Amino acid sequence: ERLGGIAAFLLRETELLREARAAERAAKDRVNMVVHELRSPMAVIHGYLTMLQEGSVGALPKRAAPLLAMLVDQAAKLATIINETLSAAERAGLHAQRITCVDLLGRALARSSGHAALVGASLVCDAPGDLAVLAHRESVDRILDNLVANALVHAGPAPTVALQAQADAGAVAIRVRDNGPGVPDEIRDAVFERFVRGTDGTEGSGLGLYISKGLARMMGGDLVLEAPASGSGATFDLRLPAAG
Repeated sequence: ERLGGIAAFLLRETELLREARAAERAAKDRVNMVVHELRSPMAVIHGYLTMLQEGSVGALPKRAAPLLAMLVDQAAKLATIINETLSAAERAGLHAQRITCVDLLGRALARSSGHAALVGASLVCDAPGDLAVLAHRESVDRILDNLVANALVHAGPAPTVALQAQADAGAVAIRVRDNGPGVPDEIRDAVFERFVRGTDGTEGSGLGLYISKGLARMMGGDLVLEAPASGSGATFDLRLPAAG
């Protein structure tokens, strides 16, 4: 009888612990969902405030300058909090798996085909059939989508965007190359920093490459901008652990 009581007590405690953990997971999911939904509008707010500060929509009264500077600074701080909160959640939830590069690159081209057709772009892919990475699929998809979209937007009329994967010193290098004008010299050193945008007038939050590099590092890899070669456009190099 005593053993039965102890067993019932332990069973109840186990059930309460399970319920508590489930409630904690649900609460975290709700917080992450809210934070994720705040990311895009916050980026837009910061972007337009910056445009106002830079005079892109015309001159503002001088007395407005200090207030606008304060708003830009606070918007940047809030965006940083949002991104760091999401990064922490993503870091905790990344589960690596073996993925072939043919699959990753083929899917990336398929997702980008509509955008490419609209701008008259050519997309090409080259990857050995047996080459694979150990990575989190959704994160790699997000990085490749961002890199290809940037190339399609910034490479000029009728661009060519090439995705190539190859083994490189025990890792896998996935390169996204375009034939456009390349990354301007004045932003090359800062291209992976927060809120850095191109100088060709195209819209953007300035967070895509910053987030992509963070995701690559969470997976034990990195994302770098290769040194420019004459007339070669821009080449981004995504390095990921090779799968055996």
